Amino acid sequence: MEFGTTGKRGKPRYVRIDREQMYWAMVDVEALVAPNHRIRAIWALAGKLDLSDWESRIAAREGAAGRPSFSPRLLACVWIYGYSIGVASARALARMVDWEPGLRWLTGCGSINAHTLSDFRVDDKQRLDDLFTNLVALLRREGLVDLKVVTQDGTKIKAGAGKQSMHRRPTIEAELDQARRHMAELDQQACADEAQDERRLAAQKRGAWERAARLENALEELKKREEEKPPSQRDQVRVSGSEAEARKMKHADGSWAPGHNVQVLTDAKEKVIVGVAVSSDGNDQEQLLTEVDALISRTGEKPGCVLADGGYVSGSGAKGGTGGRARTTRRGKTARLPLFSRFGGPRGCSA
Repeated sequence: MEFGTTGKRGKPRYVRIDREQMYWAMVDVEALVAPNHRIRAIWALAGKLDLSDWESRIAAREGAAGRPSFSPRLLACVWIYGYSIGVASARALARMVDWEPGLRWLTGCGSINAHTLSDFRVDDKQRLDDLFTNLVALLRREGLVDLKVVTQDGTKIKAGAGKQSMHRRPTIEAELDQARRHMAELDQQACADEAQDERRLAAQKRGAWERAARLENALEELKKREEEKPPSQRDQVRVSGSEAEARKMKHADGSWAPGHNVQVLTDAKEKVIVGVAVSSDGNDQEQLLTEVDALISRTGEKPGCVLADGGYVSGSGAKGGTGGRARTTRRGKTARLPLFSRFGGPRGCSA
């Protein structure tokens, strides 16, 4: 038994753990994920997609000056994998690249900033739509989607805009006028004080410009909605000054708030999503044929039948394009819709 200089037994001595230290480590990238990990399947699947349109717009070229860019295949895989694990934020994915095994394997333990991921998703909606079309076509070639039975359902998602952002025309016009005056004041301030922080002033001007742009969009949306109403009700139309596309609608919890109506079409065979759309309609009555039309345009094939709840077949939502109403068989709140009048005849849809 050991004792200190005072003859008393000292405290236990432990190995010190320093979690704040930085260190170099050897990493076997291939061993980060199992052979059957989903990220490997996503990477292989993306390799079969036609990304030539994306690649044709890349400025960085071999043999020429300029910083190389991330491949469209890589960025698409990051987003597809993120959605598969329930992450839809560019900033969250950028942080996860540093520690999440699937993303570390995908990027080779590199890093991708949030702006690059965000720009890829939001800058060109048409290219993303084309990418989704190519993905659905590939799944059809592999036999994972047959479109014999397609299900459609919708959900209301609350908008970022709050209830207090819904205003009538006089308020929107007054706020827009105020935003424009603020932009003019910032320009005058910049001329009067050249020594001020340029970055701070640029941020203020950008914020004022974005606010004015949102309000101009709100005025355009307000005009459209006023045209939908009789003259006696137009002065009561409201629109959000911060999110013009959102409309006040009833949500699943019974509350009324600005929101969006998200529609999802799914192939019943393998539960694969084959269509997604967002509208500002408060109900689903006009959504059925609209989304099926979009599916036919995307795939070039007519679904055999659509499985939807009763909300889609009330009103004009189930009317055929030739004037006939699609026949329905209701089971509780569910209806199977053979698509004959508008889409050319049913294909083996059983009730």
